[in-house]
Amino acid sequence: MADLSYITVEGPRSTPPRHSLVASAEEVTDNDRWIAGIAFDAMGCVDYGGAQFYCPPASEETPEQDAKDEFPDSWVIEYQPYTLYAGDRCSPATFRSRDFVGRATAAYEIAESAGMAKELWEGNVAQVAGLPNAYLASPDADLISGVFAPSYGLVALQRELAEVLPGRAMIHAPRDIASLWYQAGIIRKEGPLLLDAFDNLIVADNGYSGSGPNGDARTDTTAFVYATDPVQIRRDSRISILPNPDDYAAAMQRNTNLIEWRAERIVAAYWKGCAHLAIEIDLCETECSTGS
Repeated sequence: MADLSYITVEGPRSTPPRHSLVASAEEVTDNDRWIAGIAFDAMGCVDYGGAQFYCPPASEETPEQDAKDEFPDSWVIEYQPYTLYAGDRCSPATFRSRDFVGRATAAYEIAESAGMAKELWEGNVAQVAGLPNAYLASPDADLISGVFAPSYGLVALQRELAEVLPGRAMIHAPRDIASLWYQAGIIRKEGPLLLDAFDNLIVADNGYSGSGPNGDARTDTTAFVYATDPVQIRRDSRISILPNPDDYAAAMQRNTNLIEWRAERIVAAYWKGCAHLAIEIDLCETECSTGS
């Protein structure tokens, strides 16, 4: 058999998913001062009945209770950004031939949205570090009672959203549930966005696990979906490489005899808190179940 001569070429490159949390959310790019933590007045969750925003001057006396009820409440949302990272690790023998920095950066860019979505859904960093960050699978979610067929589950969410959120909503779903909705023709694609009949944003990110607000893990046949007001994201203007790409000694992990460089970025993903609904979906149901 003839000897084969191989040459090293660049292999196929993965690309970030087209439909994702990062592709669907509003991104703020004003400055990087937010990385130490942010807070904002969440006023803007209005109810029906012609309520209007009102902030009395400091010189004006506080209205009576019945007058207060005509105006929406406001509250302050606090959020602590966190760091996502991805790395490339290999034998020291590949130091001169392997593009550690390029591979780490590419790995980060591909996985960034899923990493942000996983934290938005499960809140693991927030819980371990005791951060004030809201997350989807929190006990604070308003759970709609029952287990619903996929199509009727979306209808039930739309009905509940109409009661608490006059504006546009964001519906967070595991990819298999969003796929069932798309097959049923009740959501559609517009560029990188998935939308329902009322133009609510449907986010189906790889990082969404489908777990429930009471610590319930998803099963082979059931998973949870959440609905909130639209999520806003922030990302540091740069992806940092650690350690310094020229510092071979710092990259050496002597306990494993491997070298590693990491690409990392400070990120944030949060919503205003006007709506936080949860519903359990039975993926095997095809009829219009009421959840009762």
